[in-house]
Amino acid sequence: MKVLTLNTHSWMEEMQIPKLYTLARMLVDEGIDIVALQEVNQSRCMPPAADLEGWIPAQDALESIAVHGDNYALLLVQALRQLDPHTAWSWTWIPVHRGFGVFDEGVAIVSRHGIEEARQLSHGGDFDYDDVRRRASLAVRSAGLWWVSSHFSWWRGDNDTFFAREWRHMSPQLDQLRRQAPVVLCGDFNVPAGDTDGGYDYVMRSGQWADSFHQAAEVHGEATVHTTIHGWDDNTQDLRIDYVFTSSGVRARRHTVVFPDNSSEAVSDHSGIVVSLDTTHADNPQL
Repeated sequence: MKVLTLNTHSWMEEMQIPKLYTLARMLVDEGIDIVALQEVNQSRCMPPAADLEGWIPAQDALESIAVHGDNYALLLVQALRQLDPHTAWSWTWIPVHRGFGVFDEGVAIVSRHGIEEARQLSHGGDFDYDDVRRRASLAVRSAGLWWVSSHFSWWRGDNDTFFAREWRHMSPQLDQLRRQAPVVLCGDFNVPAGDTDGGYDYVMRSGQWADSFHQAAEVHGEATVHTTIHGWDDNTQDLRIDYVFTSSGVRARRHTVVFPDNSSEAVSDHSGIVVSLDTTHADNPQL
């Protein structure tokens, strides 16, 4: 099984449609099974989409926000169907908060194996939809595993440890998923791997997760952000803030950084990650 995770920065990129098709071609050519996406935007002023083929609604998601015609995940799936018409792509998207005043920003997952179930996982906090602090992850069950697409807040902000609070709220929900099937947790965590006593250590201290970068026998690339981006306005170093974490029962074999953000191959202000997974013991997660 191969999974790709990418913060798409959608509709804030120049040459957005060509970049979307570049991503779609890679997903088809490389045989990617699961696609976990963050910053999946749609214009609030656009009308609802007429065709939602393959769409699976998520439990507990906001029902008041429809999928619009320019939803990035919708357009990506349409491109995938053009390039690979023999695959019945399934997908889901949840709106998380208003982005930059003009977008519905959310997270999405696309699967070539069908989606058995989809649900929203709250990051906690009583925040309105217009508040960027409102966060949620998306979990889908597909091909016998749970797959999660997450976009967390920074470690600190406004005198609050945002990430720690969100992770504490998410952890019991992830525990519940793990009791049903192995979990692959993907996304933009907004916490650098090199920070001592930061968000990355907070995740790893639980002992429940393996980082694909360290677990895989074959690793190509490391940092996923090499430039100054929104939220990291003073950044002067290369950052590894996008991750694929696996629970017991799944093992990373190969970890590859793709579409480097500091190269002509970039499709976003983040690089993507492709991880090849061994799911041999998915039915017996203690092995």
